[in-house]
Amino acid sequence: MNGEFKINDIGKLFENSIKSIYTSEAPNLIATDQYIDFNFKIYNKIVEVFYSDLKLGKNTFIKGRVETDEKEFKLTFKSPKIELLNYFANDIEIQVDNKNPLFNTYIEIDSLNTKFYDISKFNLINVTINDTLYMRSEFKGGKNNSDDYNLSFYHTLNEKNNSVVGFKRSEVIFKESIWEINRAGDKYNKIEFDRGFQSINIEQLVMSHQNEQIDLSRCYSRFHL
Repeated sequence: MNGEFKINDIGKLFENSIKSIYTSEAPNLIATDQYIDFNFKIYNKIVEVFYSDLKLGKNTFIKGRVETDEKEFKLTFKSPKIELLNYFANDIEIQVDNKNPLFNTYIEIDSLNTKFYDISKFNLINVTINDTLYMRSEFKGGKNNSDDYNLSFYHTLNEKNNSVVGFKRSEVIFKESIWEINRAGDKYNKIEFDRGFQSINIEQLVMSHQNEQIDLSRCYSRFHL
């Protein structure tokens, strides 16, 4: 690791860069003209000291560059395998670049095995425009990878500072049936929730299969945790 930086500002440098891509929160105030270039090989024995349930494959590394005022934030993370409890992920790659006009985040996972559902050939791409995160994701799932997902969605904050996740036109092939989410391509298929997940409001969520339709509209739930 090298650059020009203050030790006390390292955490804030990374936090500001992440905020610039994924949130609309105000950045931390730190001294200007700081930067860090980093390239770390991550050893499993070191990780196990802090997170005993987390295991990383050999040749796992993270590298990139971060600057003040969010001028530049680049990050590449690669690992052949990640194991957490009974969850396994293979061939993981994450790229972050806040100056790339095509994408700000790219995630690729060859396979993800859980006790609930298996996923393969997963990829997700994100770009942030005017405080809204637009995302596309494609992956396969289920037995023999027979399910197919092609999702287009976004995340933003509304005037109440609640999170809003909206779905653009998307398609899911589940158990050989083709389901379309938001076939009309309108702006109403969205879910609102607060930061504590104590209330969830589904304005509308329409899923269509041929002449069949599942319509969740004006569904509101409040949880007391």
